[in-house]
Parts: sequence; structure tokens; C-alpha cells
Amino acid sequence: MAITKKSISRIIEKGSAKQRAILILENMADTVGGGKGILSESELERLENSFKTNKEIDTYNFMTHIQKLFSGVYLSAENLSQTYQMSVMRIDSIVTLWLSVNEASTLINSLLSKAAKEDLAKHNELAEWVANFPTNMFGFEIFEEETKDKKVIKWIEPIYDLGGKQKPIIELMKKKAEENLVNAKSFIHAGIDALRELGYKVKGYEDILARIGIEMYAATEGPYKRFTKKGWREWSKKVDGKEVEETEIEEREREGWFFYPEYDETEIDQEQYNSFKLSLMGKVK
Repeated sequence: MAITKKSISRIIEKGSAKQRAILILENMADTVGGGKGILSESELERLENSFKTNKEIDTYNFMTHIQKLFSGVYLSAENLSQTYQMSVMRIDSIVTLWLSVNEASTLINSLLSKAAKEDLAKHNELAEWVANFPTNMFGFEIFEEETKDKKVIKWIEPIYDLGGKQKPIIELMKKKAEENLVNAKSFIHAGIDALRELGYKVKGYEDILARIGIEMYAATEGPYKRFTKKGWREWSKKVDGKEVEETEIEEREREGWFFYPEYDETEIDQEQYNSFKLSLMGKVK
């Protein structure tokens, strides 16, 4: 239920100690999320001064422990999210280089083809020069093709190939990113459930943790999302105008063309989740 000025007034006047404590937490959550707080200064002061009996004071003190707990959960979740996003950015850098190399080789071969029509020997000499250029950061190599009239024509192709020598590197990076994602997802779920089991379901806190999850999701929704199964389905439908065959998805997966974690398909690690939750709950019990 949305918090309104009417419900705030009702809780301040007639709410239980726990309801009043949760309202203070919702106010804190709004400020953490970048807002000004859902309570005015006078409302917050009235709430904080409303805990009179020993039992109510115990509730207030427990609420401050919950607030400290969430602060720790929030910072840890942010760090885990940043770690995951950094691992995705490392994959991005490799994919960017790979695409650039392929685009460069396509462009160079296009230029060489013009030379081949005029002077085959000159074309082959240029191809050799490009492939052996000392400062060539990409590392091109020569491949030869025989024409119909039995002449040899040379082209270049990049040594840098994610399906070749770089495949173990990209697979290792993907595995690390997947581990970071599982770790982050498990912790965020544990944080939400720990607060609930402690009896403090604070929507503002849950929204903040959910937003961190959205930021992680967005990391693989960038320009290279077609290198995930979900992204390839969307990409193929956009290009071909029809649903991609699952056999194609399976074939591309076997060949290692999905470089990124599949966010929606990544499940939490139950053992990690249990460990995280017990640790968090133990800090306030």
C-alpha cells in the first residue's frame, strides 16, 4: 500500500510502535534512494519522540539496528554489483576490439580488391605488407585463394578471433562474470529476505536493492546484447523478421558465441544465500 500523508498522520497518531519504526525506516530509505524523505522535519521529530514505554524504546532500538543492517547490505550489494559490471566491461572491451578488427579487415580487403583488378601482383604485395606491418596491433595473417584462371590472390584475415586463440580468455571472463552475478543476486535476495524475516518489510529498502539488480541487468542490455541467447533471439527477429530456430541457438552456444552471462537464467546459489542470510540476521539478533 502506498504511503500517503493521510496514512502517515494515522500511523503517527495511532500506529503501533513497529508501524512507527517502519515509517522512520521508509523515510530513511527514501533519502538513501536520492529523495528528500517522505516525512517533514516535524513529523520525523514527533515519531522519534513517540516511543515512551520500555517496550516501545526496545522497538526503537531494534529499528536502529535494522537501519544499520540495511546500510551494510546496501553498500555490499553496490560493491557486488560494481564488481559484476566491471567484469562485463572487460568482456565488452574484448568484443569491441574483435568487432573493430573484423571491420578493419573487411575494409582493407575491399580496398585491396580494387587493386587486384588493376594489378594482381601489386595487390598481393600490398596484402603481404599489411599482414607484416610491424606496428600492426591487430595481427593480420595472409590467406590465399585460387582464381578460376589458376592465379593466386592473397587476402588478409585477423588472427584475433574470439572463436580461436582468444576463446579460452573470453570463456574465463564469462565464467568470472557469472560467478560475480550469482554472488550479487544471492546477496540481494538474502538481504531482502533477512529484513522480512526480522519483521521489517520496508518497501523503500526493497526498491533500492531491486534497483541495484536492474543496474546489473542493464549491463548486458548494451550494444553487444546480441551475444547472449536472449539478445540473439531479439536480434535475429529484428533482422530476419521471424523467430530464430532453437537449433541455431544451440549451435551458436556450442560454438561459444554467447560471451555474456544470461541474466534471467542465472539462479541464486542456495548455499551462498543461506550463509548470507544467517550472517545478516545474526548481526541484529
